Amino acid sequence: MEESVAVICKCSKTGKLFGIRFDKIAKDVWEYAWAFPLKDGADKREKGFTTTIKGKFVEGKNYPGCPHCESKSFFGCSCGKLSCWDEKSFSVHCYHCGDDIVLNTALEEINATDSL
Repeated sequence: MEESVAVICKCSKTGKLFGIRFDKIAKDVWEYAWAFPLKDGADKREKGFTTTIKGKFVEGKNYPGCPHCESKSFFGCSCGKLSCWDEKSFSVHCYHCGDDIVLNTALEEINATDSL
């Protein structure tokens, strides 16, 4: 049986919400396969489901990127939330918590506390 998880993210350029669907394609390998816009407030309504996915995260061949700015990657903040990332700047802003952070390690775990 295929395992999939959808996680709430924010656009690092606009602060707008979207979701990313991750599909487990092999042991410890998760493909980010799809992204879709979410209405404002979805992050407040979708509470209660929590899971952690660990391993390597790879871009699916049909992954469209952030629906707001088309960035194809994402970063995890120390607040535990995801935001899209353009893979150009390593100094980023998290619209979830307001922190400015410097990216220096690959993401190996997603605590999906805001899963859809």
